[in-house]
Amino acid sequence: MTAIVGGALLAAPAASAQTRPAAPARPANAAPAQPQVDEATRTFRAWDKNGDGQLSLQEFQQGFRQTQEALQTVRNLRRQFATIDANHNSAVDPNEYGNLLLIKQAGRNAPPLSRFDANGNGKLEFNEYLKLVEALAPKAQGQTPAAGQNRR
Repeated sequence: MTAIVGGALLAAPAASAQTRPAAPARPANAAPAQPQVDEATRTFRAWDKNGDGQLSLQEFQQGFRQTQEALQTVRNLRRQFATIDANHNSAVDPNEYGNLLLIKQAGRNAPPLSRFDANGNGKLEFNEYLKLVEALAPKAQGQTPAAGQNRR
């Protein structure tokens, strides 16, 4: 909710034409620049299921509930990550990698650590660990992102 409230438009003082630098010339065949969408706008659009530009109480409650569930999942994953990180270096090293439950479950089909090591430093930081979990965690049967949004 703070993101939505914090995403209120802030008006910057207008610079005078004399102090404003000239806009760089754009080639005639260039596509117009797409406006940047802030986090509050993305959140609002995701929660506004019927696209009417307003959040009903039901849309707000559903969006808020899903956000809380996602935050709880991240907290749980951080706890799991800290447990696996036996040497407390804020990363899963190759000798810790084999202790991951998802890797144990995959057995001989387990992907190498390097598949998820985006920065190539030979270990997994938390954001890389999240990609591993996304790729290897079993999905609920028949559940798609849209289907999971209409529970209860």
